This record gives sequence, C-alpha cells and structure tokens, in this order.
Amino acid sequence: VETTLYELMKVTDNVFVGGLSLGGTLSLHMAENHPDRIKGIFPINPAIRLDNPLVKFIWLLKYIVPSIKAPPTDTRDRSVKEINYNRIPTQTVYELYKLLRLTDKHLDKVKCPVMLLASFEDHIVPIEQKRYIFDSISSSEKEFIILKDSYHTATLDLDKNRINKLIIEFIERHL
Repeated sequence: VETTLYELMKVTDNVFVGGLSLGGTLSLHMAENHPDRIKGIFPINPAIRLDNPLVKFIWLLKYIVPSIKAPPTDTRDRSVKEINYNRIPTQTVYELYKLLRLTDKHLDKVKCPVMLLASFEDHIVPIEQKRYIFDSISSSEKEFIILKDSYHTATLDLDKNRINKLIIEFIERHL
C-alpha cells in the first residue's frame, strides 16, 4: 500500500484511500502514518479487533495449526458469488492481529476527512466495532454512514451503487 502511495504522489497530490474490511483498516493505518499525504479516507466495514478468544494465542497457534477456515461470503444478496480462499494461513492471521492492534493504538492520529461506511447487519465485524473506530479518530470532518441493505461484503451487495455514489461525492467535496 505504501509503495502505491509513493507512486501516486509522483503524479498527484490528491490521494484518497479506501477499502473494504481489512482494506478499510489499511486506509486508517495509512491516514495515521501519512497525515500530510492522504487527503481523505473512506473505510467500508473496517475491523479493529478479532472477536475470537483464541486470538491471544495466535502467536503460538501459528506454529501448530498451518491454516484456519476463511470466513464465508457475507452478503444479503444471495446471488453474489465471491471468489475467495477457503483457508487463511495462521501466520497471516497473526500479522493481521498485529496490524489491528497497531492501528487501534493510533486511531487518534487520523485527522484527514473520513467517511466511514458501516453495514448495520454485518456477520463479520459488529457495528459497535465500527462505531468505536469512528469515535476514536480525531478528524474534525467525519461522517458515519449506515448501510441498511448490505452485510459485510457491501461493495458486492445491494448497497454497491450507493457506495460508489457516496465515494465519488466524498472525493469531489474534498478536492
């Protein structure tokens, strides 16, 4: 992500970062670490913690269990066929855990404009976690937008056209 940021900075000063789930978390992380380079972020259903009691042992489990079952596609629209891995390497989950903790620790460093899009009904990241993120960031320009017609994978779900429109409007407002 940082490599892409530096490539973009060669051609424009108007860099906006957004993403779904972990991509949303990465947008928060980038805003924390590059406040002078990021003009705004639009995380969609970002996570900040893994809600599993075994996660505190992931540093050890990565040596015992090579991979874990990946979460299922989470869309209200049952016709969506997401291409996804069946399993996730435990080492990857450990790296994710470290990134989430680091990002959580520095949420107050997010000062750029933020439009956080949050599915009300999400079977992967609870709405309370997204509200916590929103309340923890320091930006004076922030919006919390509820997506009522989509589950976690909102960019493929029933709100996808609304999401696209909201992102375009957000970027245009902050150019």
